[in-house]
Amino acid sequence: MKDFDKSLSDLLRVISQSMQAGLSFDQSLDTAASHATPELRREMEAILKSVRDGEPRSKAFQELAVRRQSENLQFLATGIDMNDKAGGDLSKILDSIADGITERIHLEQDLKTTTSSARTSSYLLAFLPIALIVIINLLVPGFYQDVWHSKIGLTMLGAGFGLCILGFLMLRLILKRAMA
Repeated sequence: MKDFDKSLSDLLRVISQSMQAGLSFDQSLDTAASHATPELRREMEAILKSVRDGEPRSKAFQELAVRRQSENLQFLATGIDMNDKAGGDLSKILDSIADGITERIHLEQDLKTTTSSARTSSYLLAFLPIALIVIINLLVPGFYQDVWHSKIGLTMLGAGFGLCILGFLMLRLILKRAMA
């Protein structure tokens, strides 16, 4: 989906520049679609066909947004609909939408970068105690002999293991919510 959004941003910029050069929206869309990625080209050709068949372009873009389940396409459909109803400079609207898409992509990348240390910490929290037990057991055989053969030792190991997993899952939940 991110590749599609990046391609959509580029397509909107090309359409905007073509409109500033004097082409109509449909001509600009046709020109930009011919240079787009195959997936985006198919979608834009379907929109052009719908518009040529008499469907309002805002409705064609709205249907695409619903079909692709894309917020960015929803913004585009809304911008086109508002322009059709109220008028204005559509090329500036398209530039603003393209800037918004690009900014969202950059923010998502920044968020992933920022949370990468927390993701690493969650794995360390879960697996470092287990790794330490294994390493100590290999270096000093029998060190955990009393722990493995007593009820309270096994209970403590189970509780420790359970708390490690709980901490891992809580950190993953926090990270998932931060990424949403």
